Amino acid sequence: MKTISDEKIAAIRREKQWLGILYGILTGTGYALTAWGLDAYQLAEAHAYLPWGRFVFGLAACLVLGGLAGWLASRLDNGLVAVLVWSLVGCALAIGMGWLAFQGNPTLLNWFYPDLASQVEFSTNPAIQIRTGIAALVSALLGGAVGLLQLNLIDSALRGTYPIQRALSLWLGIIPFVGAGLIAGDGLIHTNLRDPIVQVHSALQYAQEHRGQEIDIYEAREHGQTAVRALGDLQYQPYRLAISSYDEYLSLVWVMVDFGEIQTRCSVLEKKLNYCEKPARITATHIPPELTQSAPTGTTPPTSESPTAHPATDNSPISDNPDAAGNQPVFLADQASNLPETLNRYLLNVTIEPDQSRFQGALQLEYTNTENIALEQLFFRLLPNGQRSYGNGSLNVGEVKVGGAIQPTSLSVDDSVLEVELGKSVAPGKQVQVEMSFQGQVPQDFSGSGPMNGYGIYNYSDGVMALANWYPILAVYDEQGWNLDAVSFIGDSVYSDMATYQVEIDLPEDQVLVSTGVIQQVATGEAHKQYVIESGPVRDFFMILSPNFEGVEEQVEGTLVSSYYLPGNRAGGQRALQVAVEALETFNHQFGPYPYTELDVVDAPMQNASGVEYPGIVLIGDALYAEYEEKAFAVTTAHEVAHQWWYNLVGNDVIEEPWVDEALATYASGLYLESAQGKPALAGLMDYYQERYQRTLDSSGDHPIRESLTYFETSPDPRAYGGIVYAKGALFLDALRQEIGDAAFFGALQRYFQDYRYQIATGGDLLTAFETSAGASLDSFYQTWGFTPQP
Repeated sequence: MKTISDEKIAAIRREKQWLGILYGILTGTGYALTAWGLDAYQLAEAHAYLPWGRFVFGLAACLVLGGLAGWLASRLDNGLVAVLVWSLVGCALAIGMGWLAFQGNPTLLNWFYPDLASQVEFSTNPAIQIRTGIAALVSALLGGAVGLLQLNLIDSALRGTYPIQRALSLWLGIIPFVGAGLIAGDGLIHTNLRDPIVQVHSALQYAQEHRGQEIDIYEAREHGQTAVRALGDLQYQPYRLAISSYDEYLSLVWVMVDFGEIQTRCSVLEKKLNYCEKPARITATHIPPELTQSAPTGTTPPTSESPTAHPATDNSPISDNPDAAGNQPVFLADQASNLPETLNRYLLNVTIEPDQSRFQGALQLEYTNTENIALEQLFFRLLPNGQRSYGNGSLNVGEVKVGGAIQPTSLSVDDSVLEVELGKSVAPGKQVQVEMSFQGQVPQDFSGSGPMNGYGIYNYSDGVMALANWYPILAVYDEQGWNLDAVSFIGDSVYSDMATYQVEIDLPEDQVLVSTGVIQQVATGEAHKQYVIESGPVRDFFMILSPNFEGVEEQVEGTLVSSYYLPGNRAGGQRALQVAVEALETFNHQFGPYPYTELDVVDAPMQNASGVEYPGIVLIGDALYAEYEEKAFAVTTAHEVAHQWWYNLVGNDVIEEPWVDEALATYASGLYLESAQGKPALAGLMDYYQERYQRTLDSSGDHPIRESLTYFETSPDPRAYGGIVYAKGALFLDALRQEIGDAAFFGALQRYFQDYRYQIATGGDLLTAFETSAGASLDSFYQTWGFTPQP
């Protein structure tokens, strides 16, 4: 019997150990290439900072740990031990991979680029720990397979005649670890930090490749051009990218875009580029920094005595020059206090066909659940479907997606409420993205049915298309649940939370567009123009257009006030501008600063209403312009301007407590007259309101000021609404002012404005503000006017 010498056995063992080391190095390399290498290559292609940094550390760890594991398993020559050793190595590599991604990467960035330290904020949270734990489990299981194969593969390699044969025999062991790298590394850890960078890079590359070309609005949106247009000419400059921060579940990731001396951020929600902030200092807040930008230089009132006029062909103050339009601030400095930490954001694009009285568009809502309960569904208002004050138009919604998945919907309340199932509950503080397409048909010439067949707010007449609530707007959720009231025929129907808007609008080139917000870009194509408009925090987004608008404008206290009027109404347009400017100055002093950089007053065909308010824009009925010298014209204009404070900036439930904003705006028009013409003018207006209130008493009897719209709509005489809420409400406030004195009265309004700016207040909040300012109980006075104490 032939025996093997001890020397031969020792040589075989040594060869096994060397083959074990080689096996470990090859296997570790396979893991590194898939777990870090694929990621690094794609990051390098996307112009990311330190794309190969993690790969270098990961490869070193794989080579060292793989080599040690292969050597140890071969040395001990025990299959169970080999499985255990390689499982531990797989687990350790996955944990290290998670650490490198979420702690090591920002550390590396701060080492090599210390200037980025304040702009990169990574955190470890339970969701990331769970993700890393799953990656560790996957790597451990597949690492066990590597160990299970090792001894057999090494024995097979020992039988090889040539070194190359032996090496090739070991490659089979790479397969499990390649799978581990793909699943644990690229799938669970890196893809969520890489894809947002790739999304931003792809959008910027597309912009550079198509610079100067006309792009279809839907194609532009598909390739993220709506988002990167906020960057202006910077989108065509060299850049480098890095993850800046992310939410708990990595569903919302912020990508820093470094253009050298200028940095900004872009948000990627559910792996889709959402929007980019205008270049500004990076902050750690969810509020886009453009909301706190300082007004541009030269925003003091002009020295010239007359306003600047511009014909419709100028389309001013909306400039046709993209360079002039880009990156315009929408918010004045130091006016962002009291903003909610998280604002919902609407991304809208719409194509308008005025000659067909129709439009079609798409909505993307970045929604954050700010309630204290998880939500299973969201409710959107399709207000034009409720008709009444909107006429007989329509707003129809197509397919709805939540988080990219199609979800069922249902309609109710005269088809004015759209219920959207979320698929899974959204916990407090969590975000979800809702997408839907929609199309609308606009009534022509106030067509509708019933005694109040439209105000003209959703209407096409005399070449003017007014588009109020033309898109699905999220309903308000409060302590009573979702507010889903029917559309009113005697009052306003928009009860909404603050949100920010980015709206891309395509319309015929001859149209002059006036809207909420500030234009950021104008692109001119064949017979069409595309506008990109940004808003600060507002209640909703309104727009109106006509080829016939002319205008005048004037700068006052940092705000550009513009008056748009129809042909033949130039004198009325100039008077509207004068009143708006004076009212803005008055209310800035009496209530608190108007925070937006623009305010528009627009001449519009209307019926059943003298004027209507929207964020940053007010409509004045065209019929009033013929008698612009009358007091009614100034009172109406001032009333609607006052609604910028009482309705938009300080919100209230306009269905349940319409008096809160309407009584304040009505009395504010008197405050404007007092400021412009003296106390007798206010007294004269109060006399008029007393007569109007008396007529209501004679015809309908008395009613409490604080009753709801539904109360008045279902009363025998709905016309009592105006005499009570407007006239009696103004008389109440005037009497209250006399009761507590000017210091306490205006102090209360300023306190109320400061405390509830950008929020939703109640009538009780307003009454309490007066008591606090007066330093005494006003229960007796309130009860005299029908305000019973709240339970």
